[in-house]
Amino acid sequence: MDISATAVRFDDSSMWLDLSDGRTLGVPYAWFPRLLNATRKQREAVEIGRFGLHWDEIDEDISIAGLLAGRRDQTVKHPPAAPVKGRSAHEGYVGESCPECGNFTMVRNGTRLKCDTCGGTTGCS
Repeated sequence: MDISATAVRFDDSSMWLDLSDGRTLGVPYAWFPRLLNATRKQREAVEIGRFGLHWDEIDEDISIAGLLAGRRDQTVKHPPAAPVKGRSAHEGYVGESCPECGNFTMVRNGTRLKCDTCGGTTGCS
């Protein structure tokens, strides 16, 4: 069975897809630089196809299968982020890397950690 998007919506930091199997998938803009740098109007000009999403103006195509496999933009090299050693203690960083963007900008947020760079979280809410 092919899973497709039935609706797409956007907030300040993420794209949210309603899928044909009933799931909702959230994807941070940080995974796709063209979406991150696009205007709200450009993001909302998405075309939903059988296998993915297309934005003509910003020249972006994203497959649903790729998103479900956890793949981010494949045209951009994602070097490992360097630890933020000089800033960590006095800015509240805990020294762990974010599982979503790889940056060492995780701060304690209640019982979980939250990334100051992309907004990703770990642990229970």
